[in-house]
Amino acid sequence: MFRAMTSPSSEPAPPHPSDALLAAVAGMRAVRTRRPWQAVLAVGLVALACLSFQLGLAVVRGGLGPWSYPWAMKVTLVWLSLFALLLTAAMLPPRRQVLPDDRRAGLAALGGMAVLMALPFLFHALPSGAAAEDERWARWRVCLQACAFVSLPTVLAGAVALRGLVPGRAWRVGAAIGAAAGAVAGLAVRLGCPVTTAVSLWPVHTAAVVSSTLLGAALLPAFSGSIRSRPRHR
Repeated sequence: MFRAMTSPSSEPAPPHPSDALLAAVAGMRAVRTRRPWQAVLAVGLVALACLSFQLGLAVVRGGLGPWSYPWAMKVTLVWLSLFALLLTAAMLPPRRQVLPDDRRAGLAALGGMAVLMALPFLFHALPSGAAAEDERWARWRVCLQACAFVSLPTVLAGAVALRGLVPGRAWRVGAAIGAAAGAVAGLAVRLGCPVTTAVSLWPVHTAAVVSSTLLGAALLPAFSGSIRSRPRHR
């Protein structure tokens, strides 16, 4: 026993690490720190860029009615405030956490949808000089195309920003991002869609909000599925 303790050469040499392990260690890189506010701002810029382009396109085509400036500013402020609230609720983590809160996002999506679907009846002022009803302007297909142009890039940008970061019920977070995109699409409808009454506008606005919410709920889990399917190194 004493001889074994004093003879280090009698101990077996540790096995040499495999080439795969050495290559994995050599390929390690520092993990980039997540910055949620930058992701929120990036998604917000995508949404505002799409909204600005769509409204500008409507102006070129003559689709914007002569809305009064105070009314248009009030509508823009309300819709964009809802967009900011829903987007931050979906993407920002709680205090001292690093991942989004799916429960908070789910509640925000439900509440946001309810408020957004009621807004057309709260802000139903007609443009100055417009008739009470103008069926010639009720081109819903054009309005729905405008919704898709605004909401789809916004939802996609949110899903890319949160890819691989929501391992739990990602559909709740995706639904909140979709509801936020629905708020921007709803603003594009409210200002750029050639429909002049709340009753005529409500189906288009509701379709924009609901479709955007469902799109986000379906798209984000597809981007977050990489967490579950990621193999573990042994």
